[in-house]
Amino acid sequence: MGVRENQTPPASIRAARRALEGVAGVSILDDWIWSPGFARWALHLRLRVAVPETSPIPEQTEWYVLVESDYPLGSVKFFPASKNSFNDTYPHQQHNGPGEADALWRKGEVCLNSQTRKYDRYEYEPFTEESRLLWHCLRATEWLEDAANNRLVKDGDPFEIPQFPGTYIGTYGDFFVAYQENHCSLERWQAIRESAGLVEFLAPRRPKKLYAANRFLSLDGRELLQSTWGSYIREQSESQTPRRGVWIRTPTPPFLPPWQAPATWGELRKAFELLQMKLDTHLRSCFAKIRDGQAHFCLIGFPVPERFGGANANIYWQALALPPIAHGRVPGFRDAEPSHWTYDHSMLIPDNRQIAWVSSENWDAEQVSTRGRLSRQITSRRVLLIGGGAIGSALGELLVRGGVQQLVVIDSDNVTVGNLTRHTLNMDDTGEPKAVSLARRLNRLSPHASALGFKTDFPPTDAAIRVEIERCDLVIDCTGSDEVARQLEVYPWTGERLFFSLSTGVDARRMFCFSQSGRFDSAELFARLRPWLMLERSENRDRELPREGIGCWNPVFPARADDVWLLVSLALSTVDQVASQSPSSPDFVVFERVLSEGRTIGVKKQTRLESGTL
Repeated sequence: MGVRENQTPPASIRAARRALEGVAGVSILDDWIWSPGFARWALHLRLRVAVPETSPIPEQTEWYVLVESDYPLGSVKFFPASKNSFNDTYPHQQHNGPGEADALWRKGEVCLNSQTRKYDRYEYEPFTEESRLLWHCLRATEWLEDAANNRLVKDGDPFEIPQFPGTYIGTYGDFFVAYQENHCSLERWQAIRESAGLVEFLAPRRPKKLYAANRFLSLDGRELLQSTWGSYIREQSESQTPRRGVWIRTPTPPFLPPWQAPATWGELRKAFELLQMKLDTHLRSCFAKIRDGQAHFCLIGFPVPERFGGANANIYWQALALPPIAHGRVPGFRDAEPSHWTYDHSMLIPDNRQIAWVSSENWDAEQVSTRGRLSRQITSRRVLLIGGGAIGSALGELLVRGGVQQLVVIDSDNVTVGNLTRHTLNMDDTGEPKAVSLARRLNRLSPHASALGFKTDFPPTDAAIRVEIERCDLVIDCTGSDEVARQLEVYPWTGERLFFSLSTGVDARRMFCFSQSGRFDSAELFARLRPWLMLERSENRDRELPREGIGCWNPVFPARADDVWLLVSLALSTVDQVASQSPSSPDFVVFERVLSEGRTIGVKKQTRLESGTL
């Protein structure tokens, strides 16, 4: 981490330094230096806070604060100095390991962002030259006071996993591990006596290697728990033999106080000892099952709550990469299990060896949809999507991104280049069946999606397709076809379903949403649509539709992608609402774009034509 002292910082950064002069508890030890390795300016400070006599935090600590050249823009980072500071890791801090050789500061950046703390309260962060650095310094002293008095977290705060060295939340390396855990699987784990075993991974073919934990086994090979992954992970991994690893489970998180993830094998052993467990006992029994000359993962699992002080909510699995352990004859060691373990323990995982932690993430359906999901009344259903055109493709995209996992798509057309003006597919799909290509795309949107696509009209004649359709309990017709509507009514459905018919008018000015529970009544749909179609006809009586290609048989339906997707989004809100209410009578809603000088300025929702419109 080289630094240069012969450079002059910008005026804004010099002004930030001057603003700290005379501030109580803040002392400037050195002037700004340039750090090429971080591409930032660094200022050496001493912070002083009142601490209890028993506090491991000293009364005075030294720090380096780093800012970018365009300060007051960019980031402001606080790191404990390598000397005259502290070495432990606390909540709301990155792993406080030592920096590189001759580094002036450690790696334990503290979290002072305006969206955290006090540390869960939004607080205004100033962005002037004189105030921003000062604000961060004051936040740092507040952090120190809380750390010294054990107040960094309190019951009810969101639970925080300490950073495992080399891993970062939301960042994947060249390979990473995904797993599925929720409160239901936690209950199953609580009934399992084993604390160590084997795990099988699915590994889809992709540039950044993903290993999806699929089956957890006992050491004697009994299945204890299996995950349910979507089509993308299952099908992309079908031709590969599942990769095996090992798992070890602890009753509580194996951390070092105050809040530090182990960095070395010795620290991990110490963390296990604090839990009255012997790490080597479990490793030895696990290693004996995976001596095949290959590298393996080890998952360390422990229950975690959603909030500090709350009940445990699921199991958290942290992966680490094991080196290839002893296999066969090793020079200087006998070809026997006791000798193999002696070699592993002394040569591969000694106390001073750094652990190769691997980024791990819970991909349970509830976890990956916390940013926004549809109601459970939709996500729990199996959806039949009739029509994979502009409306169907946009709707399918929103359904899967909203949490729907099971879909069947049927469409008899192939993708043409003209379709791409308002379709979610791309050039790679031209000439391919719409339904098949769309299902393939939908499966790539979520680790839980299982979409099937069939090139066929509705109703299909293929018995296997009809079996898949029969399993669907939510039917959405996106074709705008009168014939399909009539076929929906006469199709021999077994049992009741929830039906929707979605179609747009010319230029996607309007979206017509018809819904009915039980059996589908095409006459009811036509009766609701008729006055609106008459209005559309009168509005476009003298208009000639655009053509794609040569000949009178090639007119196309005009509508821009942004207008279609806007109306599809609104239609989905209706689908979500109706599905949540389970209505006993048919419902009909029209969304109409409000225009001003040809541009959309809003949307109005209607259930019938206003008097005198026609």
